[in-house]
Amino acid sequence: MKKYEEDGDTIEDQLTRSLEYESASLKSNVRLQIWIYSITLTLALIAFFIYLA
Repeated sequence: MKKYEEDGDTIEDQLTRSLEYESASLKSNVRLQIWIYSITLTLALIAFFIYLA
């Protein structure tokens, strides 16, 4: 924060950084969440079918 304040950070700069962070974050986090949900669902289905057998 101090670095940005010393550099004369503007609202436009903050908005640009925020938008860049959001787009980069979505690209990596959504992909990771899809993998986690897929693995969890697969394990849950395996456990369910083992329980029924």
